[in-house]
Amino acid sequence: MKFHLPYKLLLLSILLSFLFGYMYRKPISVSSPLNIYASAIIVVIGIVLGFWTKRTILSRKTTLVPSGMPSILITSGPFTFSRNPMYLSYFMIVSGIALYFQTIFSLIISLAYLFYINFKIIPLEEQNLFSKFPQEYQKYYQKVRRWI
Repeated sequence: MKFHLPYKLLLLSILLSFLFGYMYRKPISVSSPLNIYASAIIVVIGIVLGFWTKRTILSRKTTLVPSGMPSILITSGPFTFSRNPMYLSYFMIVSGIALYFQTIFSLIISLAYLFYINFKIIPLEEQNLFSKFPQEYQKYYQKVRRWI
């Protein structure tokens, strides 16, 4: 199985959050059960959204590969409220972990992940979609927000 850059970044972000979270266990604020529950809820919602998105993509028989050229434009399922539900799910997972550890390192890692995906990966994918589906993607782009 070949892992592509966004997946590698997700795994690296999670690994670094755990590593720095345990090494520098000095929370930004007082840890409480509410933080633990909130972080767990965010991570679970991110996982569910990721599976829903993957199922939607596979049911339409198009590519899951971020750099690949999709065969169709998907605007149903989680794509009705976000143009990038898979990346949204990844960010929810990484930020939920950051909330759990409450360290400055985990926060920086989750924000770095967000900025890289938002400013490097997504624009390339959008360029592919604009070239493959000019009219359809333009309508979709104007109607649905990038994140939520």
